[in-house]
Amino acid sequence: SLIGWSRSKEQVTYYPVEYIESHGSEYIEIPWSPYGKDNVTIEVGVSWNGSGWGVVFGAANYGDTIWFNEAIGSNRLWHHVCNSGNICQYAISKDTRYDITYRYTKNKLKVSVDGFADTEGNLNGNVVDYNLGILKGNYGNDYRSGLDGKLYGFKLYEGEYLLFDLIPVKREDGVYGLYNLVKDEFYGNKGSGNFTGGEIGESSISSIVTSETKLLSENNNILLKTCNTINKSNIVDSKI
Repeated sequence: SLIGWSRSKEQVTYYPVEYIESHGSEYIEIPWSPYGKDNVTIEVGVSWNGSGWGVVFGAANYGDTIWFNEAIGSNRLWHHVCNSGNICQYAISKDTRYDITYRYTKNKLKVSVDGFADTEGNLNGNVVDYNLGILKGNYGNDYRSGLDGKLYGFKLYEGEYLLFDLIPVKREDGVYGLYNLVKDEFYGNKGSGNFTGGEIGESSISSIVTSETKLLSENNNILLKTCNTINKSNIVDSKI
């Protein structure tokens, strides 16, 4: 049987996929902003298709040069820091997955890629009071700079508390989006166009849990380690 889970009302089923793919016009908004936050960690798996410039996740105030963000362009990862108005860079290749950890603690930013290559700097990111965009940046409720690439998963912590554990899914009607395992919510595209994505696997939930647990131990895949919780009930579907 196909992997997935259903709720008792309306029987909406979601099937985990390896990734969702954006083409520059699609994006997701989550109900969370950096404003007033002093201890935030974001873990995200992403690849870039080699075309243009785009935001992996991000938010900024109108007229501000302060971005709480990670972006990709010109074969580089980019993130703003404020110690000298610099933008730190990390060289990447197209069509290659990178696992990024973005740690923001009391006006300090530390970014690592695949567990190494840490960069640090000052960032007053908690002045940004707009919801965080994923695959586009939210610049004062004006979404810009869509990424042409793939998203493999997204986690957001405040301190030790996991608030968003977003995995790529395909809804039973063919719509791709992100599903939050913490709150049982589906987030679909808020832009134009449509996400595409990886294929649905054909196995039971138990066999998927076994294979993904093995993948975690072999490849240190931080984005699949909670997939043993995908057997859900009473799911809230925030359809768009």
